[in-house]
Amino acid sequence: MKKIAIITLGVTILVMSLACRKGSVDGAGIIRSVTPEIGHFGTVVTIRGEGFDSINGYVTIDGAMAPIMQISDTTIVLTVPTTHTGAMLVKRTTGGTTAGPTFTYIDDILVAGWLVLNPGNPDVGGSFAYYWDNGIPFNLVTLLLAGPSVVATGITTADDDIYACGYQYYGLKRYAIVWKNGVAGSLSNITTQDAQPYAIQVAGQNVYVAGYLNNGNHDVATVWVNGQPTALLGDTVNSYANALTIVGNDVYIAGYRAQSNSSNHVALYWKNANPTTLSDGIADASTTGIAVVGTDLYVAGNMGGGILWKDGLGQALSTSTIGLFGNDNSLYLAGSSTGYYDNYTNPWTWGPSYPGYYVGGPTVNAVTADSTIVYTANSGPSYSIWTSASPAASTMLSTVSLQGYGTATAIWVRH
Repeated sequence: MKKIAIITLGVTILVMSLACRKGSVDGAGIIRSVTPEIGHFGTVVTIRGEGFDSINGYVTIDGAMAPIMQISDTTIVLTVPTTHTGAMLVKRTTGGTTAGPTFTYIDDILVAGWLVLNPGNPDVGGSFAYYWDNGIPFNLVTLLLAGPSVVATGITTADDDIYACGYQYYGLKRYAIVWKNGVAGSLSNITTQDAQPYAIQVAGQNVYVAGYLNNGNHDVATVWVNGQPTALLGDTVNSYANALTIVGNDVYIAGYRAQSNSSNHVALYWKNANPTTLSDGIADASTTGIAVVGTDLYVAGNMGGGILWKDGLGQALSTSTIGLFGNDNSLYLAGSSTGYYDNYTNPWTWGPSYPGYYVGGPTVNAVTADSTIVYTANSGPSYSIWTSASPAASTMLSTVSLQGYGTATAIWVRH
């Protein structure tokens, strides 16, 4: 039940000189076939025909240059770039235009998480960080090639680039990692600092990561911008940032902090690094997500049960919360509850009718959506897709090895 958008492929073939191309086809040449005619960002497409320019030929899709893998007189092999709308045309600078068939674009579903590949072999190590691009698994290699327990906790995209965040244990500490297209960079000192990131987003040229960084005395809620950390609170008590959203020039971060005189935590959020307290500390409180819908700011959390704060005012929920996502006009909340026979998890579209969607056995760990489709990352690992008119369609993700198992912790859809 994936949302698809029909796009067309524009192919521009440039020729240096007809004298260099004996036997070339007049005009724009001829497209015989485009295979496949359906795909997504990064899909390998083969164009077959006659009269292509193997020296200076190139391909654009909606004006964006498509990376060429191979080109000859009769064949062009390319990958679909990020931007892709427009008529399917073959052109040559010497004149002539030929229309091609329609290409159908499918959204990219990116899921991050972790896998244990060989649970019966302790010498192999513990968990490994992975992301899945439309179900294809990719190992996120760390700066320390050896060592157990690597986890990916967040994933996002910007243009052609895929970003993920996570952490790896080093002894009793964890060091924070950000990956760009699978290449790891450290957000903390590997050997001396304990740190953990939970969420990642890109805005313009800036990469934001929210989490905590231990300064030697306390865990401190922290936001990294392009790898540089900024403490969101002082270090008199432990504090944590665990959710992030960016709207325009405003950066919203949700988290919680400890109290010096109580074991209960206090929920709070930051807008552009300025904190606002959501709970009074009488009950233990935490946050699980933050979103902006229209002019309203929502923070999901748990305080003796699920709670949803709207512009600072809390509303008790019948389920505990797990994740939150908002777009221009809708709010999507993932939560779980304990039934008489079993635990179950639901994502909810937060609106007048409060429709809920039952996942079934898997536990939902993250939720995202567009105007018509809801996506969740689940244990298993797996992901699920809903539309308003259909039940959930769940897809199990590869565990790489036959003995492997793991879970999906984050999900992002690239349109």
